[in-house]
Amino acid sequence: MRKIAFIIAVAAALAAAAPASGATLLAKACRTSCSSFRASGSGTVSIVANGAEWGTMSRGTIWMRDRTGRGNPRNWVNGRGLHWKYLGRDGWRVSSSSQMTLSASTKFWIKLQGRQIRVCGVFDGSGTISGSGTYFVNGHKHRWPASTAHLHF
Repeated sequence: MRKIAFIIAVAAALAAAAPASGATLLAKACRTSCSSFRASGSGTVSIVANGAEWGTMSRGTIWMRDRTGRGNPRNWVNGRGLHWKYLGRDGWRVSSSSQMTLSASTKFWIKLQGRQIRVCGVFDGSGTISGSGTYFVNGHKHRWPASTAHLHF
């Protein structure tokens, strides 16, 4: 029984480290073309990019699409009580009243709408943001706008 508990603990640690290590590899491959993004708040964040994004949200809805057509975006979100809907063309929508975690990479479109959004990313792309909270682009702090604003990374 102790061996099983140890194996589960090691697997959980590796899974938690995977998004950060993948982002590090992508950041090294980007050289100077990628930007860093970090946001904390409530509202809506939408990003179309090539790179890596990861984060959590206390509750809400996530829309996602693998722009390569080779991946399965359903593997990008984890949590309890997930309600999935296929939107066609490799697109999905998932909602939950519990916390969700997200990890996307390569070419993706992600939209998070909800409370306590915390996302980070290293990518090349653009997006929109609205709500309340703070975000950083390449280390520069900004306040979330009340109405939708465009972001360029």
